[in-house]
Amino acid sequence: MLDILPSVGFMTHGLVEYPLRVFWTLCRFNEYEVLDLTVVHSSSTEISSDVIGSNQRFSRFWLGTLPKATVPLMNICATLRKMNERPFVVSLDFPMTPCALPIRTASKN
Repeated sequence: MLDILPSVGFMTHGLVEYPLRVFWTLCRFNEYEVLDLTVVHSSSTEISSDVIGSNQRFSRFWLGTLPKATVPLMNICATLRKMNERPFVVSLDFPMTPCALPIRTASKN
């Protein structure tokens, strides 16, 4: 599996941002081998006018301004290998408690 997904800063892009925990859990419960799992800073961007507009419309604590701040845009690049023929375990099936199952990693050359 090869994925490049939004992780941090994509406030108005898509429905979800993915934390590393998603991939750690996928690997543990599906027994994937990690070939590569990297968090990448792709760029930075100003806070979107959509976010500012949402604050103006819905915030109970809006102070009227947002600084010209930038937020980092981070992606997760994951390359994982399926190691067995078991059916895929979807994230809704993961137990909610932390687990100590190991994560298999490919040897580094």
